[in-house]
Amino acid sequence: MWRIRVSLRYVLTLGETSVIISDEAIATMIRFRQLGSPQKEAGGQLFGRFDGSRTIIVEATSPKWLDRRGRAILHPNRWLQQREMRARYARGLHFIGDWHTHPEKNPQPSKEDLPQRCINIRP
Repeated sequence: MWRIRVSLRYVLTLGETSVIISDEAIATMIRFRQLGSPQKEAGGQLFGRFDGSRTIIVEATSPKWLDRRGRAILHPNRWLQQREMRARYARGLHFIGDWHTHPEKNPQPSKEDLPQRCINIRP
């Protein structure tokens, strides 16, 4: 059994699915916060395990040197991300999703961050 200290836990439906983010993953994301105007947006990937109805995020990767980064833009290097996915999967970790910073005191999701809406087109 994996032991982690839980910093954050999100319950999606009371008594059912939950997402747990480890201290280690949170520490990685905090290390890349945009605290000043010259800092570039940063991001990486989230990897974890599934334990019944719990998704446990155990690792957040850091930005890569081949990522294209600006104050309010991040284009990760997909080739390097695929390499990370294969390496983590070989260690029993699954790709959960991406994370990235925002250059705001109170970050809000951008249009690109939100899921695309499905449009029903009738003939």
